[in-house]
Amino acid sequence: HRTSTFRMIWTETKQYVSDWGLSELFPSCLSFSYGKMKILPVFYSSRELNNFSWYDEKRFATMFSEEKLRWINKQHLLKLSDGVFFSKVKESLPTEITNLPEYSENRLARLLPELRERISVFSDIKTMAEEGELEYFFEQPGYFAESLIWKKSDKISTKKHLESIYKILSDLDVGDWEDKLSIKDTIWPYAETNGKGDVLWPLRYSLSGADRSPDPITLLFVLGKTESLQRINEAISKLES
Repeated sequence: HRTSTFRMIWTETKQYVSDWGLSELFPSCLSFSYGKMKILPVFYSSRELNNFSWYDEKRFATMFSEEKLRWINKQHLLKLSDGVFFSKVKESLPTEITNLPEYSENRLARLLPELRERISVFSDIKTMAEEGELEYFFEQPGYFAESLIWKKSDKISTKKHLESIYKILSDLDVGDWEDKLSIKDTIWPYAETNGKGDVLWPLRYSLSGADRSPDPITLLFVLGKTESLQRINEAISKLES
């Protein structure tokens, strides 16, 4: 049967094209079924959709899956060039984020690998912003000193670990901050020797001020040397008071 005999639910899916910012490709995850035959996810360009012919509604049943649609669009995002992805991300950022005091395109560029991994559609960026998952990248977080302490640890031990990590990271050349592996290799021996939870929890919390956030290596990489050390130093000050 010709493709044009399949009826797609355009009235339901066109909103996704608008909301998710799909322009070059529209990943359709409609499963066309006719008897035992099924045709699963395929890509349709915007031009193909505009010229699509729909009929034979009674003969063919169509099932829409948002989950599959998101999965296919995720594959599309992973294939975008860094330049195109960066432009799309900038367009999707709400002004509440771009107006933050530490926002810069340079820091946003360092955040791209994390965003490319996290999102399936560009509207996910707005959701992340609404849920407080972007602010700490562009603004120093506020939190209580007690939040820095890992489980059965205490203020004295936590402060000691942060001071040690501060010293270790201070000695790391600026060029090495361009590589996440170099950052990890620098602090990992200390974390393994003194307890990963006792060391990495306060480090991560000092950088994000959040119970849930990316790992501390990612945070250090995105924030860079100057901002990271400043936030760690602020955490040490909190523990002293």
